[in-house]
Amino acid sequence: MITIPIKDSDKVLSDEEAVDLASFAVSSCRTTSEDRSWIKEIVLRNDGRTSYYGYWEVAYLPRTLRGRRIQSKIVLNTFYLLTMDQLKKTLAHEMGHNWTTGYLISRLGRSPNESPPRVFYAMRGLDTKYASKGVAWQCLDREVMAEDYRTLCTSSRGDHRMANDIGLPSAEVKDYFIRMGYPRYM
Repeated sequence: MITIPIKDSDKVLSDEEAVDLASFAVSSCRTTSEDRSWIKEIVLRNDGRTSYYGYWEVAYLPRTLRGRRIQSKIVLNTFYLLTMDQLKKTLAHEMGHNWTTGYLISRLGRSPNESPPRVFYAMRGLDTKYASKGVAWQCLDREVMAEDYRTLCTSSRGDHRMANDIGLPSAEVKDYFIRMGYPRYM
């Protein structure tokens, strides 16, 4: 089975749980070989009382003939994430960043700081001011995209954490993800 490396800095998972989490990232988050190749590792560590449960970060690799290449890392904060269900839900959201932002960078040549295409704002009823990092988490365009991915494209489809603020993603958003190139299980 194709897997994604798990680095459990604080040894909070058993070997079986680490395999389960890596398997979840591949199968339940419906990754492709392309977006899996972007992930260097998934890191579990106790970052203490912070403003995040997890985050996704990206670095650029040298450009090739096929375009911009990236390498990403997902960090899950085990201070807050105490159960496998919590880890998986946050991992599914961070995988949403990996796919949506990774796609915008690698295929559309956008920088990580550049806003998604305006059509996404229209579909989700967002204003362009939501591209700013100065607004609430649930209104940030990239966070909305990642959460839409989690609820539309992974097995972690439960509550959409922004539904009360902006509503649930529509079939139009799902179609948009398909047009972006999402090839599996949609």
